[in-house]
Amino acid sequence: SGELDKATQYFNDALNLMTPQTMPAIKVATLINLTRVHLFSRQFQQARDSIQQAQLTLNTQAEHRQSLNFYFQLDYLIQQLPPANQQSQLNQRVKLLQTAQLIAKKRNNQRADSNALGKLAQLYSSTSQLNDALLLNNQATHLAHQVTDANLLYQWYWQAGKILKQQNQIDLSINAYLQGVHYLQQIRGQWIKPVAGINLSFRQKLGALYFELADLLLSKARQTNNVEQKSKLLKQALLTVEQFKTGELEDYFNDECVTASETNLLNSQIELPKTAIIYPVLLKNRIELLVKFPSDIKQYKVSVSLKKLSRSLRFFRKKLQQLHSPKGYLTHSKRLYQWLITPILEDLQQQQIDTLVFAPDSLLRTIPMAALHDGKQFLIEQYAISVIP
Repeated sequence: SGELDKATQYFNDALNLMTPQTMPAIKVATLINLTRVHLFSRQFQQARDSIQQAQLTLNTQAEHRQSLNFYFQLDYLIQQLPPANQQSQLNQRVKLLQTAQLIAKKRNNQRADSNALGKLAQLYSSTSQLNDALLLNNQATHLAHQVTDANLLYQWYWQAGKILKQQNQIDLSINAYLQGVHYLQQIRGQWIKPVAGINLSFRQKLGALYFELADLLLSKARQTNNVEQKSKLLKQALLTVEQFKTGELEDYFNDECVTASETNLLNSQIELPKTAIIYPVLLKNRIELLVKFPSDIKQYKVSVSLKKLSRSLRFFRKKLQQLHSPKGYLTHSKRLYQWLITPILEDLQQQQIDTLVFAPDSLLRTIPMAALHDGKQFLIEQYAISVIP
């Protein structure tokens, strides 16, 4: 707190020393830095005042070479404010981005033009102006293609997928999401580059793209009666989950080479007789169990929320570690068996499966699958068990 107070004082002193002859860009930069300090100090009204001053100063120097960067920085800072007056902040952002877009267009800066249009599309989408949002997003995507910017392209295709889903155009939405993942895969080396001052995991930064796509694919697969189409959709959903897991591993180890030699069991030609590979896909309102049998892939829906599953997983792990209560975990062990194994049990028996390979996600990685219990036996007493990342 003391250091932040000093920083505030220094920036205010610098502003007080400025004269009418001081370059406006210096004043804007100082106000932006002062705003950051106010945000760190949670002095939100002072932050709003600094943003307002910076915007007024910037409007007098829109032609300055740094002005585009300043407009985008101010837009970002407004997003960090709590929504005291949501409509006012929305209008302020729209004005900033429209000005930035006009300047970018005048300078023939297609990358900045695309950035401004895409951010405007997000604002229109947030107020349910979906047709206008989609139009702006398409323009942003076109410009991003002109400069071959995969970083912008994955964002705008992802955004298009969300808008199209809201419009109930599911096939177009899926296609947009697939394009988003495609362009994100092209910049996979950038996943592991740290962002100054921000320490977000791969799941926090980009996980939603993959799971929103998987959700759409799985929902469509459940609704189709065409066996060939269902199989294609389930394979695409599995591929999407594997792409996410690969990105998460690379991000965790801070090395994109760590997964280079891994065998992809989904597409592998290796024969795995009497083996089932189980991919639990954890969605907000349900679990989808995708199981790759030797002959096909099957889908099982379990109506358990992510919140409820997470709570049971935490209790199960906690009880397993309590030596004074050696059987206290059984209640949760049975419940997890019921959610993760019972739905697929009949098919496991019919196909004479004797080996289960789990590809767990999130909190499922923290528990031993062998300890799941059906009320009579542990899972390890019924099947050989293996776990893959």
